[in-house]
Amino acid sequence: MRRALLAGVLLVVGTGCASQVELTTPLDPQEYATCPGRGVNVITGSTFGKTAGGDVISAAGRIVHLDKMTKYAFATYSAIDKKQNKDGAFAAQNESDTVMMDRTMFKCRRNATVGPDGNFHFNDVATGEYFVSTYMSRMNKTGQWSGIWNVTRISVRDGQPLEPLVLYGFHQS
Repeated sequence: MRRALLAGVLLVVGTGCASQVELTTPLDPQEYATCPGRGVNVITGSTFGKTAGGDVISAAGRIVHLDKMTKYAFATYSAIDKKQNKDGAFAAQNESDTVMMDRTMFKCRRNATVGPDGNFHFNDVATGEYFVSTYMSRMNKTGQWSGIWNVTRISVRDGQPLEPLVLYGFHQS
């Protein structure tokens, strides 16, 4: 059931929430003792946001993260999902204002910048389980920040091409 929780893109509709996600699962440094090496796989995709009124929000210049699947990463993204589903969008401009992740997690993180066309890619990805995520925020009509995490969990296997990913979410108007 937990696997199904993050099997697809997480969609969020709602109003702002000012507090950070509370993480209760400690990071086990052994999970990050080795990072995935370089492989032969490519992950491609696009990301964008939409308002309740249907306007598309560009993700150009945003950062997309590729995190190896660990117990800590799973707990982190599950907590984000739970909070978004309960409270709606975050009232935060920056992802660091939504959740305080243990910096050890970043040891294995890879980042890609979304191009002007809304697309991103990761080259040389090793076989494994990963989370692909991005945080998108914008100032809404009331002058408040509205932000959402777009997350999907993927399995990468040599010789099995991946369909392009689409990461998107909804912002309040």
